[in-house]
Amino acid sequence: MAGIKILSITNITVVIFIIYLAYTANTFYAMFRPPVCKSNNCLAPHVKSSSNKKLKLYSCVSTSANQPRSMTDSKCVTILNLDNFTIDQPLDETIRIPLIKQFRQNTTFYMHFYVCQGFDPFQEKIHIYRQRLISKYLVPQQNFMNLLQEKLPPSLTGINEQDQKKSTKNSSDIPITHILQRIIFHGVNQDILFDRMEIPQELYHLINLYSQTTYSPLISSDELTSRLRDYRVSYI
Repeated sequence: MAGIKILSITNITVVIFIIYLAYTANTFYAMFRPPVCKSNNCLAPHVKSSSNKKLKLYSCVSTSANQPRSMTDSKCVTILNLDNFTIDQPLDETIRIPLIKQFRQNTTFYMHFYVCQGFDPFQEKIHIYRQRLISKYLVPQQNFMNLLQEKLPPSLTGINEQDQKKSTKNSSDIPITHILQRIIFHGVNQDILFDRMEIPQELYHLINLYSQTTYSPLISSDELTSRLRDYRVSYI
């Protein structure tokens, strides 16, 4: 009678890991190569990449995560207002955050980002809205280095104890507002037909229906590539 071979914990772990890799690969494939719609229940892009249609791009900065009420909302300061934005062309803009009274405090900043077909996103029934936190409370880099030296013995820092105490005396460990220097948004410039019943989960939250059969441009905020060194004290 043949004995039953029992799988070891190592073998089970390897099998689970292989299944996980296969699932991850399938997820990424579905994101970049979504299933082609072959039914009558399809969603098509409302703005075709070949149409070169001009869109409105509006952005403002506020200290609140709440959506602004209008383009003239005093609590959200306009930093970008373009009427000739096209989804198929890359856009690189330098924006400046004005140092108004409400921004002079050590506070938090939110960027509100709109794309629409008309002249005012707040008057349009269908528009794309994205929000992003663009600030962090961090200890200034120089103060951070001083505080680090304070924790290390003079033999490691190469600084005598008297100079080390003098350097750390004026330093502060109080975090202050740092602004993200580069903010990236990605847009899909391909005309993809989605089956309403097979929309990838990773894209589902990005889809805004313009009608029963069309969807607005897919735009997402790139938050994965931001690093701590991309945050600075000075306003740009």
